[in-house]
Amino acid sequence: MIRNHRQYETSLAQRRRLLETRASYEAHPQGDPLAQSAVLSSVDTLLEGVNTEIAAYEALRSGAIREFTSYGLADLPDALVQARIAAGLTQKDLAERLGVSEQQIQRDEAGAYAKATLDRVRRVAEALDLEVVQTFRLHRPVSPP
Repeated sequence: MIRNHRQYETSLAQRRRLLETRASYEAHPQGDPLAQSAVLSSVDTLLEGVNTEIAAYEALRSGAIREFTSYGLADLPDALVQARIAAGLTQKDLAERLGVSEQQIQRDEAGAYAKATLDRVRRVAEALDLEVVQTFRLHRPVSPP
């Protein structure tokens, strides 16, 4: 997932390089048609992944996505990043709203909020004006002690 503008720019550059690589392989085909097909298929697979990430980031930035589905607490960090991007905030903007350093937000996001307290996660959600709706369900009955 692209988490900031720098990563977005890096992904755009990677896409350009992959397109150039593909064009070069097409202009100078391998001697073996099977090898040529395999090389192009590999480049296309990488290109598809980069294009998917770029499209997701652009959709968030444009405001086209306003709701993020979570299937458990493990998805919460990505939802917070997606909400920040969709709100049009940079990591620096969020840091200012929370009264913390930009580096703190960078560390939190890079580490999937693993070292953040529950209170800080709650404050991030509030700063993003993010409504979190979660259903907790036991998969099996709890045995009495």
